[in-house]
Amino acid sequence: MEPSSEGITRRRVLARVATALGAFLATGLGIPLLGAVASPAGQRDESSWITLGPSADFPVGQPRMVQFGISRADGYLQTTLPRAVWVYRPDASTLIVRNARCTHLGCLVSYRSDSSAFVCPCHGGVFALGDGRVLDGPPPRAMDPLEFRVEAGQLQTRYQDFQVGVPNRVAL
Repeated sequence: MEPSSEGITRRRVLARVATALGAFLATGLGIPLLGAVASPAGQRDESSWITLGPSADFPVGQPRMVQFGISRADGYLQTTLPRAVWVYRPDASTLIVRNARCTHLGCLVSYRSDSSAFVCPCHGGVFALGDGRVLDGPPPRAMDPLEFRVEAGQLQTRYQDFQVGVPNRVAL
């Protein structure tokens, strides 16, 4: 059979089928691959509001640690990370919520009533009760304050982790 100059040849049909098949495969594989690469880079964990308890349960002048868990999904693995905050009420109308992690290496700080300060047991960091500033030791910055609100009598915080060991507060 002789090919005509104006008609469609078998070679031309096969070339078009191969091109269409290649475009289909590139699209079918490329879109999920692009989504897998771009999605984690642009995605941030949106912190949610965590209820710490009735605001009336936090007495004036007595800091209280509240511990809770945050669920994280990594692929098919679901984990619960233990977290804690310190809640302090210096007077009847003021509340302060701070991340309970030391800004030096992330150890959990405790409260010492004899010195009215927060102390890190790992490397001796000492933080002021009221404003969380560093009083002694290696921490590079004050305790990290957290956003909070009182809704229907319940104290809630938007928990956030920050990078440790650096002088500026950098959210993770």
